[in-house]
Amino acid sequence: MASGVEVLKRTASGLDLLLRDLPVQWTMNSDGEDSWSPYQVVGHMTYLDEFEWMDRVVVILDGDPASEFRPVDREAGFSLYHQWPLEQILDHFVITRQTNLTQLESLVS
Repeated sequence: MASGVEVLKRTASGLDLLLRDLPVQWTMNSDGEDSWSPYQVVGHMTYLDEFEWMDRVVVILDGDPASEFRPVDREAGFSLYHQWPLEQILDHFVITRQTNLTQLESLVS
């Protein structure tokens, strides 16, 4: 688990380093109809961290084989963060991820 946590710790800051202050044409455009822009990917990941990730961790740690995950709306972050500048979503992702990692640590220690 420790190696997985190390990747989780770096994801939000890594995306921030890669995407912050890039021109809009790099962050808002996708490769076509069935692909997402970097902006959409960050919104998706932030939404999952904020509303889905820890709930799923709790279900997994509970160990009940009858437990099921509720379906995820893969595009919910698109509408939730659609008015936010990319830098604000990146900031929010960093904070949300850190909060979740702190909670994860308390659950598994």
